[in-house]
Amino acid sequence: MGIEAIAAVALSAASAVSGVIQARTEAAGLMAQATQARLVANQRALEAREEGVAALQRIVRTNATINARAGAGGIDPFSGSAGKLMEFAMGQGALEFYSQRDAQTIEKRTGELQAQQYKQQARGLMTGALISAVTKVAGAGLNAGLLGGPPASGGYVSGGMTAVRADMGGNVGPI
Repeated sequence: MGIEAIAAVALSAASAVSGVIQARTEAAGLMAQATQARLVANQRALEAREEGVAALQRIVRTNATINARAGAGGIDPFSGSAGKLMEFAMGQGALEFYSQRDAQTIEKRTGELQAQQYKQQARGLMTGALISAVTKVAGAGLNAGLLGGPPASGGYVSGGMTAVRADMGGNVGPI
């Protein structure tokens, strides 16, 4: 293998390494996006949790208000219209609370799925870069083997094209 062939393989190897380094950098960026997706999902889940807690607090305030008004009017707060109002408030508050809890679960799962997609994309990027690197180096090695080198006898190759001339009359001859 001649110096030209060695240089071709070395340049292909350098190009392959450069491609892998670039893919690694992009994969690191995708992994950072995966982490960010999880953080955003957790933040949204916490917001949904806070809304659920607020719903429970509204239930307590509503029931306290109903209880106080019924008691002020001399009515049993746990029976009749006041009792029905409290049951209704509890039902609506519970519905809101469970809806927020479901939203919390959905946010977390959505973030995790998005993070997994980013991770899968990063893995695919790295796999593609490694396959490309191997094929570049292998192709360069194959081409280098096809280039050949000087003849085994150490002499020079002669021959090839012979110079010719043509005159105005269409006659062709050696120079």
